[in-house]
Amino acid sequence: HHIYLDDAALNNVALTTTQVVVRGNTLTNNAPYASASALTPTPGGCGATAIVVHGLKDGITIENNVVSEPTVPGSDRCWGISVDSGGYSGIYAREGFHNIVIRGNSVINYGMGIGVDMCDTCTVENNSIYSEFASGATGVVAPAKYFQAAIAGHARRP
Repeated sequence: HHIYLDDAALNNVALTTTQVVVRGNTLTNNAPYASASALTPTPGGCGATAIVVHGLKDGITIENNVVSEPTVPGSDRCWGISVDSGGYSGIYAREGFHNIVIRGNSVINYGMGIGVDMCDTCTVENNSIYSEFASGATGVVAPAKYFQAAIAGHARRP
């Protein structure tokens, strides 16, 4: 992942991360190696998300970024921007997102452009999504992971 907004904790209690802005980045070649043991880059080997947000979040803005893959990924495991459940356990099992804004981003050549899940009062607007992914890319997916945190009983509003 290029940018990963993860969880925070204090005294073994999960905290809600608030008021974070990810703005104006140009991110290319996300996870250019096909695996952790690959010795050389594998064009199109992407298997990650360029900008990912997990955990308990309130007031996150992701705007005016360009995320792109110059070589079309070989699988749909390569995502552009995603605000969704990480499927964690323990103190980080509870996840949820409030007041999230994803706007004005350009997302190029990903299997999934933008995904949101477990999102309350979230806005996805004015983004440009383009892909040459042969197996059929998706632009905006909500829910991105089909409420897996809610089904597991881990959904929580921050």
